[in-house]
Amino acid sequence: QENSDEWGISKLGMVTVPYDSSDDIRGVVHYMGTKGGTQKFTNPAFFSPSDPYLVVLRASSRIEGDLASLTGFRHEEGTFFETDSALSSWVCIELPTPLNITNYTLGYYVRGEEHIPRNWVIQGSSDNNSWITLRVHENDNSLDSPPHVCTFSIPKQAPVEEGFRYFRLLQTGPTSSGTMFLVLSLFELYGTLRKP
Repeated sequence: QENSDEWGISKLGMVTVPYDSSDDIRGVVHYMGTKGGTQKFTNPAFFSPSDPYLVVLRASSRIEGDLASLTGFRHEEGTFFETDSALSSWVCIELPTPLNITNYTLGYYVRGEEHIPRNWVIQGSSDNNSWITLRVHENDNSLDSPPHVCTFSIPKQAPVEEGFRYFRLLQTGPTSSGTMFLVLSLFELYGTLRKP
Protein backbone atom coordinates (compact mmCIF):
# COMPACT_ATOMS: atom_id res chain seq x y z
CA GLN A 1 0.00 0.00 0.00
CA GLU A 2 1.44 3.36 -1.02
CA ASN A 3 1.62 6.09 1.57
CA SER A 4 -0.22 8.90 -0.20
CA ASP A 5 0.32 11.22 2.80
CA GLU A 6 4.08 10.85 2.42
CA TRP A 7 4.25 11.24 -1.35
CA GLY A 8 1.13 13.19 -2.34
CA ILE A 9 -0.11 10.94 -5.16
CA SER A 10 -2.71 12.75 -7.27
CA LYS A 11 -5.63 11.36 -9.26
CA LEU A 12 -3.73 12.18 -12.45
CA GLY A 13 -0.97 9.73 -11.56
CA MET A 14 1.50 12.44 -10.55
CA VAL A 15 3.64 11.86 -7.45
CA THR A 16 5.11 14.69 -5.41
CA VAL A 17 8.22 13.75 -3.45
CA PRO A 18 9.05 16.91 -1.50
CA TYR A 19 12.26 17.76 0.28
CA ASP A 20 11.93 17.30 4.05
CA SER A 21 14.77 18.84 6.05
CA SER A 22 14.33 16.23 8.77
CA ASP A 23 15.18 13.40 6.33
CA ASP A 24 17.12 14.60 3.31
CA ILE A 25 17.68 11.20 1.71
CA ARG A 26 14.08 10.18 1.02
CA GLY A 27 13.50 11.72 -2.37
CA VAL A 28 12.69 10.43 -5.83
CA VAL A 29 15.50 7.85 -5.93
CA HIS A 30 14.34 6.46 -2.59
CA TYR A 31 10.76 6.41 -3.93
CA MET A 32 11.94 4.36 -6.93
CA GLY A 33 13.93 2.03 -4.66
CA THR A 34 10.80 1.24 -2.63
CA LYS A 35 8.73 0.88 -5.84
CA GLY A 36 6.44 3.64 -4.70
CA GLY A 37 6.39 2.57 -1.07
CA THR A 38 5.35 -1.02 -1.75
CA GLN A 39 8.57 -2.68 -0.52
CA LYS A 40 11.68 -2.19 1.58
CA PHE A 41 14.33 -0.03 -0.12
CA THR A 42 16.59 -1.71 -2.67
CA ASN A 43 19.06 0.27 -4.77
CA PRO A 44 17.05 1.06 -7.94
CA ALA A 45 20.26 1.02 -10.02
CA PHE A 46 20.22 -2.77 -9.58
CA PHE A 47 16.67 -3.33 -10.85
CA SER A 48 16.23 -5.28 -14.10
CA PRO A 49 16.15 -3.29 -17.37
CA SER A 50 12.43 -4.03 -17.76
CA ASP A 51 11.53 -2.73 -14.28
CA PRO A 52 9.51 0.52 -14.48
CA TYR A 53 11.31 1.82 -11.37
CA LEU A 54 14.85 1.34 -12.75
CA VAL A 55 17.26 4.25 -12.23
CA VAL A 56 20.23 4.32 -14.64
CA LEU A 57 23.56 5.90 -13.65
CA ARG A 58 26.31 7.11 -15.97
CA ALA A 59 29.61 8.91 -15.49
CA SER A 60 32.29 10.54 -17.63
CA SER A 61 34.90 8.14 -16.22
CA ARG A 62 35.71 6.00 -13.22
CA ILE A 63 38.91 5.84 -11.23
CA GLU A 64 37.64 4.35 -7.96
CA GLY A 65 34.46 3.33 -6.16
CA ASP A 66 31.08 2.11 -7.29
CA LEU A 67 28.79 4.36 -9.34
CA ALA A 68 25.75 2.62 -7.84
CA SER A 69 26.80 3.91 -4.41
CA LEU A 70 25.28 7.28 -5.40
CA THR A 71 21.79 5.74 -5.18
CA GLY A 72 22.40 3.17 -2.45
CA PHE A 73 22.00 5.46 0.58
CA ARG A 74 25.09 4.02 2.27
CA HIS A 75 26.90 7.37 2.60
CA GLU A 76 27.45 6.89 6.35
CA GLU A 77 29.21 3.57 5.62
CA GLY A 78 31.85 5.33 3.55
CA THR A 79 30.81 4.29 0.03
CA PHE A 80 31.76 6.69 -2.78
CA PHE A 81 32.43 7.09 -6.48
CA GLU A 82 35.33 8.99 -8.06
CA THR A 83 35.98 10.09 -11.64
CA ASP A 84 39.33 10.84 -13.28
CA SER A 85 40.81 14.27 -12.57
CA ALA A 86 39.50 16.03 -15.68
CA LEU A 87 37.62 19.27 -16.32
CA SER A 88 33.93 18.67 -17.05
CA SER A 89 33.78 15.36 -15.19
CA TRP A 90 30.16 14.39 -14.61
CA VAL A 91 27.69 11.91 -13.18
CA CYS A 92 24.14 11.47 -14.48
CA ILE A 93 20.90 9.94 -13.18
CA GLU A 94 18.29 8.75 -15.66
CA LEU A 95 14.78 8.40 -14.24
CA PRO A 96 12.00 6.29 -15.79
CA THR A 97 9.62 9.28 -16.02
CA PRO A 98 10.14 13.08 -16.23
CA LEU A 99 10.66 14.97 -12.97
CA ASN A 100 9.81 18.61 -12.26
CA ILE A 101 12.75 19.09 -9.88
CA THR A 102 12.59 21.40 -6.85
CA ASN A 103 15.66 20.33 -4.84
CA TYR A 104 18.59 17.94 -4.91
CA THR A 105 20.95 16.48 -2.31
CA LEU A 106 24.64 15.72 -2.76
CA GLY A 107 26.94 13.78 -0.51
CA TYR A 108 30.74 13.81 -0.56
CA TYR A 109 32.81 10.89 0.80
CA VAL A 110 32.06 10.84 4.54
CA ARG A 111 35.66 9.99 5.50
CA GLY A 112 37.27 12.34 3.02
CA GLU A 113 39.06 15.64 3.50
CA GLU A 114 40.42 16.26 0.00
CA HIS A 115 38.90 16.80 -3.46
CA ILE A 116 35.63 18.21 -2.05
CA PRO A 117 33.46 19.58 -4.90
CA ARG A 118 33.40 23.38 -5.03
CA ASN A 119 32.42 24.24 -8.61
CA TRP A 120 29.63 22.52 -10.50
CA VAL A 121 26.30 22.90 -12.27
CA ILE A 122 23.24 20.71 -12.13
CA GLN A 123 21.58 20.24 -15.50
CA GLY A 124 18.43 18.63 -16.82
CA SER A 125 17.71 16.98 -20.17
CA SER A 126 14.82 15.26 -21.89
CA ASP A 127 16.99 13.32 -24.34
CA ASN A 128 20.47 12.99 -22.74
CA ASN A 129 21.86 15.23 -25.51
CA SER A 130 20.62 18.80 -24.99
CA TRP A 131 21.24 20.05 -21.46
CA ILE A 132 19.70 22.98 -19.57
CA THR A 133 21.57 24.40 -16.58
CA LEU A 134 19.28 24.55 -13.56
CA ARG A 135 21.70 25.90 -10.95
CA VAL A 136 25.33 27.07 -10.91
CA HIS A 137 27.68 26.59 -7.94
CA GLU A 138 30.92 28.60 -7.82
CA ASN A 139 33.37 28.28 -4.92
CA ASP A 140 30.61 26.57 -2.95
CA ASN A 141 31.89 25.12 0.33
CA SER A 142 28.56 23.61 1.43
CA LEU A 143 29.98 20.06 1.41
CA ASP A 144 33.08 20.89 3.48
CA SER A 145 31.76 20.07 6.96
CA PRO A 146 31.00 16.52 8.13
CA PRO A 147 28.88 14.59 7.34
CA HIS A 148 29.50 16.25 3.92
CA VAL A 149 25.83 16.23 2.81
CA CYS A 150 23.84 19.23 1.64
CA THR A 151 20.49 19.83 -0.07
CA PHE A 152 20.15 22.61 -2.63
CA SER A 153 17.06 24.25 -4.06
CA ILE A 154 16.48 24.80 -7.76
CA PRO A 155 15.78 28.51 -8.46
CA LYS A 156 12.14 29.24 -9.26
CA GLN A 157 13.10 30.78 -12.62
CA ALA A 158 14.74 27.53 -13.81
CA PRO A 159 12.90 26.04 -16.82
CA VAL A 160 11.59 22.83 -15.21
CA GLU A 161 7.89 22.93 -16.19
CA GLU A 162 8.07 20.05 -18.69
CA GLY A 163 10.26 17.97 -16.44
CA PHE A 164 13.43 16.06 -17.27
CA ARG A 165 14.35 12.38 -17.21
CA TYR A 166 18.10 13.01 -17.08
CA PHE A 167 19.94 14.99 -14.41
CA ARG A 168 23.66 15.64 -14.67
CA LEU A 169 26.09 17.07 -12.15
CA LEU A 170 28.91 18.62 -14.20
CA GLN A 171 32.10 19.79 -12.52
CA THR A 172 33.13 23.21 -13.83
CA GLY A 173 36.21 24.03 -11.77
CA PRO A 174 38.69 22.77 -9.20
CA THR A 175 37.89 20.98 -5.95
CA SER A 176 39.00 22.09 -2.48
CA SER A 177 42.39 20.50 -3.25
CA GLY A 178 42.80 22.19 -6.63
CA THR A 179 42.25 18.91 -8.49
CA MET A 180 39.46 17.93 -10.90
CA PHE A 181 38.49 14.58 -9.34
CA LEU A 182 34.72 14.38 -8.88
CA VAL A 183 34.09 12.45 -5.65
CA LEU A 184 30.50 11.81 -4.54
CA SER A 185 28.64 9.38 -2.29
CA LEU A 186 25.01 10.46 -2.71
CA PHE A 187 22.81 12.04 -5.40
CA GLU A 188 19.10 12.44 -4.58
CA LEU A 189 16.34 14.44 -6.29
CA TYR A 190 13.00 15.92 -5.20
CA GLY A 191 9.94 17.22 -7.00
CA THR A 192 6.92 15.97 -8.93
CA LEU A 193 6.90 13.14 -11.47
CA ARG A 194 4.50 10.80 -13.16
CA LYS A 195 4.07 7.53 -11.29
CA PRO A 196 5.98 4.78 -13.19
